[in-house]
Amino acid sequence: MAITISTLVTLIVIVALLTQTLFIVRQKTAAVVERLGKFQRVAMPGLNFKIPFIDRVAQRVDLRVQQIDMDIETKTEDNVTVLVRTSVQFEVAAADPMNPAGINPEGVKAAVYSLSNPGAQIRTYVADAVRGKVPNMSLDETFSDKAAIAEHVSTELAARMSGYGFHILNTLVPDVAPTDARVLSAMNNVMASLREKEATINKAQAEKSATIIRAEADRDRARLAGEGVALQRKAIAEGLAQSVREIGDATNGDAANSLAVLMFTQQVDAQIAFAEKGNSSTVLLPPAADQFQNTFASIQSAILAAGEAKSNAANARARYEAEERR
Repeated sequence: MAITISTLVTLIVIVALLTQTLFIVRQKTAAVVERLGKFQRVAMPGLNFKIPFIDRVAQRVDLRVQQIDMDIETKTEDNVTVLVRTSVQFEVAAADPMNPAGINPEGVKAAVYSLSNPGAQIRTYVADAVRGKVPNMSLDETFSDKAAIAEHVSTELAARMSGYGFHILNTLVPDVAPTDARVLSAMNNVMASLREKEATINKAQAEKSATIIRAEADRDRARLAGEGVALQRKAIAEGLAQSVREIGDATNGDAANSLAVLMFTQQVDAQIAFAEKGNSSTVLLPPAADQFQNTFASIQSAILAAGEAKSNAANARARYEAEERR
């Protein structure tokens, strides 16, 4: 069946009416509908209807979080020009306090009709807030307390933009840099000198600790060595005392003869020790010939005294046994 001209015209009119009546709003987007140039309503995401040729979609509003980055040049309190890099994250205040999942039409309406260029207005307010804060801070403070700058900008910006239908989520100051390269170089030199000073102090403290530890070790080693020498001398003295007692018993308590026998014994032991070492190059001798003769005479007398004492002890023991037999 052939399509007549009237049917074709009717189809075209229907399509045009549907095009003017139906429209789609994407997720995280709101559409402002005007009727004869006046605000009518805010269309939510999904399929929406409007009166053809009377209603129109005036503007589509992005409800996602947006970010503006800017570099603001200003001077610090100590008259150093710095470049403050600032980032502002914001969104249209379209959240419905009664329905978190829905959209607040008043917030969308304020964002559309309050400002013609929200981004430019935000940049102006941020620059004004930064230039009101940084001139009261020194150069070092701008580097060490960037959070204070960000907090000041966020407070000032949130108070001003809330009336225009925008919600400031976060304000960041990621970087502050002097515009003059010589200032930056001087700051790096200062930091390098401070690090070098700190390293020198740490090294000195480490050397001090090492010296103290070595001194304590030397002290303990000397104390232990002294205790060892004292114990050695005590053992030698006890051994000599035991020898003297035994020799005294053999010589009937004659101290002179006991000492002579002890000296002779030590001299003989020393000569034997020197003889056993084939590479010995030291021999102990009296400093003069007459002293050597006196020493030899003393040794001989000690030997004779020891023999006589032994004989007397044997005779005394024999007499005692003879009396016992009687």
